Amino acid sequence: PIKTNRNGTALHEGYFNARYSDQMKFAITWECAGGPVSGAEDFEENVVPYWIEQYFKDERYLKIDGKPVVGMYAVNMLTKYFGDVAGVKKELEFLRSACVDAGFSGCYIIMSNSKTELISDVAEAGFDGQYAYCWDNPADIESQKTQINAFNEQSKNTTAPIIPVASMGWDARAWDRSGGGYCTVEDYQSLLNWISDELMPKLDENSLGSKMVLLDNWNEYGEGHFLMPANLNGFGYVDAIRNVFTNGGAH
Repeated sequence: PIKTNRNGTALHEGYFNARYSDQMKFAITWECAGGPVSGAEDFEENVVPYWIEQYFKDERYLKIDGKPVVGMYAVNMLTKYFGDVAGVKKELEFLRSACVDAGFSGCYIIMSNSKTELISDVAEAGFDGQYAYCWDNPADIESQKTQINAFNEQSKNTTAPIIPVASMGWDARAWDRSGGGYCTVEDYQSLLNWISDELMPKLDENSLGSKMVLLDNWNEYGEGHFLMPANLNGFGYVDAIRNVFTNGGAH
């Protein structure tokens, strides 16, 4: 049954067969609130072998320093599955060991977390870094900077420091929820420049956050945050990313 995935059509039937898939790396996030396990045995005997076989060994999978990168959400759910923070740490160590046995240098495991009260739990569980899925009031880039700085200050002396995240906004009215707003393209590019030029150089050079930026969010139209070209600002957000992190060039 583990060979049959429930929400993997776009990845398995789309990306894996796409003509230009070799031009883009992919990685997975275990959204463990919606995809539970029955415990450590289930994780070790079913989930981990599946990840390694189906994803990590694919040459297109994202690897840094010879280590597959895998995300997880959320630490409070993992403690329920594995008993406590120590139980979570044991399973992360199992995952890393399994990756070494499969021929990798290890595994980078990162946790989605924007709650400062969980920073120590994420670190004690043994994650390599932590990142916010989305910041509060992200349409205000100064608010984003304040939250990023605060999170960085509290996490930088832990074993799971911040991985920078830039949000273009949030407006969940498509889900019949409260409204919000979006950054202008100019503000978004300004935020990216700040992350690239001011924040990242201050991060520990051995941390993932000094090497990687996460961008919120490609196509969560229902939740109301998306970088994918749309009527809102066309290719503006994508161009802003290109302007800051690449050498530009034609589309």
